Amino acid sequence: MRIYRPNRRDRYKTIASAGKLAKLFNKGNDYYRISTVLKPSEARYMAIRLSQSRLEQLHDSLSLKDKEILDSLSRCRYLMTGQIQRLHFYDSKSIKAARAATTRTMRRLRATGLVSSFERKIGGVRAGSASYVWHLTEGGMRFINLKDAFDEPRRRFIEPSYAFMRHTLSVAECYVRIVELCRNTKDLSITEVQFEPECWRQYIYSGKRISLNPDLFIATQSGEYEDRWFIEVDLSTESPATVIYKCQRYHYYYRTSREQKANNIFPITLWIVPDIKRKEKLEAKIKNEFRNQTKLFRVITMDELDDIIVNGCDPGTLY
Repeated sequence: MRIYRPNRRDRYKTIASAGKLAKLFNKGNDYYRISTVLKPSEARYMAIRLSQSRLEQLHDSLSLKDKEILDSLSRCRYLMTGQIQRLHFYDSKSIKAARAATTRTMRRLRATGLVSSFERKIGGVRAGSASYVWHLTEGGMRFINLKDAFDEPRRRFIEPSYAFMRHTLSVAECYVRIVELCRNTKDLSITEVQFEPECWRQYIYSGKRISLNPDLFIATQSGEYEDRWFIEVDLSTESPATVIYKCQRYHYYYRTSREQKANNIFPITLWIVPDIKRKEKLEAKIKNEFRNQTKLFRVITMDELDDIIVNGCDPGTLY
């Protein structure tokens, strides 16, 4: 896929020109296409250096909601304003009030130097402030680990590639949707959630050390039943052969019985794909490759996620 990369001159084009770029990047139904559109008043922010004493002051002065937002950014890496709104301002009187409160809070947190937003936006010009992508600064990462018994090495923040951000935001969207679903469904709750790299599984198979790297692990409980899920977000950027290779690693891990010994069951792996065409293609490949092996997988679109989480997977629908 060709990605338009603006040069220095492009950064100061008029809003009219930026609108043309937005149309270029928003063809099709991909919600996470990135357009490099700048809001002039927010084009540049100087990094704020935060001392240890200043971090401790912020820890005492920030509200509980502020800290919850920072924790969500630490887990998800990147979140759009709209996703932060859905996670933390769902109890506002109206959507308009929630949007205003989210924008106000994020600007205040940015002023502290704990968070920052990218110069580029998701969704084009019309998406407004809800499309800004937020992340922790280096100071924000230190703030999260402030009360840890040991200090983690400082990490220099590097702006991610288009593909990485698009994928990470898609994984975050899965998490946000499940949180909303549990909030609105009686007797449904999240009992455990692990993001990368916490959700990765290291194991030894046939004398080789192997790393299984799902995008997300989540456990949900409905009444007396608990469902456990490995989630893989597929954006049609990898070949079916690559998907099959990763599926084989799930089978290797299944045969170690490590997950079953710890939790009595092995999680179902959900491959979440962007459209029906991709779904049918991966289904056929997986069924053909693993037709005589344990059924571990289900390929779905994002629209099917809610029903799967609420009602679980019928074993007959796995492959």
